[in-house]
Amino acid sequence: MTIQPWVGRTDGEGIERIWAFVCGCAASTKEMGPGSRHNILDDQFHYHNWCKFIAMGISLTKKRMRAQQELKCQMEVHLVFTNCLPNGDLAQKWMDKVTAWKNDMDGSVSSYMMEVEHETEAVMLHQLQEEERQEAGWNHVRPPNTLAPLQILLL
Repeated sequence: MTIQPWVGRTDGEGIERIWAFVCGCAASTKEMGPGSRHNILDDQFHYHNWCKFIAMGISLTKKRMRAQQELKCQMEVHLVFTNCLPNGDLAQKWMDKVTAWKNDMDGSVSSYMMEVEHETEAVMLHQLQEEERQEAGWNHVRPPNTLAPLQILLL
């Protein structure tokens, strides 16, 4: 999915919720002609939209109150975290990178993605083989019914 600023996400189930509301009149529309069926379903959809519109004020007010509480909590956590950083300028540098990325999402590298180099599986297997050879050179006797680290990885 593409990232668009100031656009929310949906779970895509909105239409299913409407159909769940309308299913009550499904049995009565079986015997109707196309025009009557259309009118009944149209009335049901209008009623559903009217109920949703009436409840929107209460719903949005509750969501705003929850969002304000969460914002306050997240700001406190952010403040505590930034105060704990050893370099006070580090948080500002990171915020500048994030702002630059948000202003030019296509051209700049995301600050949220960490560039970490990991060892490949071949390098790890080679290191484990060397360790096992060294252990074998020390006449280390492995207890029966145990596997070496390399054998576990190769399973």
